[in-house]
Amino acid sequence: MRYTLRCVLLFVIAFAGCRSKKNIITVPSAAPIDSAQEKAVKSFETNETFADFATEFLELKYGIKPDEYLFISPRKQKMYWIKNNQLVKTFTISTAEKGIGNEWGSEKTPYGLHMVKMKIGDGVPLYGRFVGRRFTGKIATIYTDTSRSPTDDVLTRILWLEGLEPGVNKGRKVDSFKRHIYIHGTSEEGRLGRPASHGCIRMKNDEIMELYDHIKEGTIVYIHHK
Repeated sequence: MRYTLRCVLLFVIAFAGCRSKKNIITVPSAAPIDSAQEKAVKSFETNETFADFATEFLELKYGIKPDEYLFISPRKQKMYWIKNNQLVKTFTISTAEKGIGNEWGSEKTPYGLHMVKMKIGDGVPLYGRFVGRRFTGKIATIYTDTSRSPTDDVLTRILWLEGLEPGVNKGRKVDSFKRHIYIHGTSEEGRLGRPASHGCIRMKNDEIMELYDHIKEGTIVYIHHK
């Protein structure tokens, strides 16, 4: 009897051992990195131009592929002028000191898809000062250091932007055009390259004059959200 019980017990233990082995999950080791593939990825990242990236971005996000447009990066405080998928020029700018946002009265730079609705400033001299989008006949003082101007000057040329995304930057309390969001020259040229405006996009005066002569009304302007 004892012999029989012992045999049964050994059989149960052996059977349990087999079951436990079957339940073991083996995780395969990671496959080694293909050096050729890694080189190809790095080559792609190196050879892809910013114009390639920006053009594809607009096509994927909005289904558009404009021949000419302006791409604004608040994080980099840069504006990229792209034409026929080629980077024409990069400008150092200033977006809003209070950050990025589309709300009325926020004094923030709006994000999203825009276009140049109106061009204002034909014939106005370099550093000419506007009030209410009208040339005052006065030439502004330009600060090339980090000094602040006592007034929020709009100088030389104005590209007045209109939002193209209802509920984002068009209509109700988020309307970029009604918020008077411009690309314009500034008296605080020494503060370009950092957020400094009250919502508009500031540029050097000779550069906004150059851009104004080439950019048409209706040109797409994209402002990134960060």
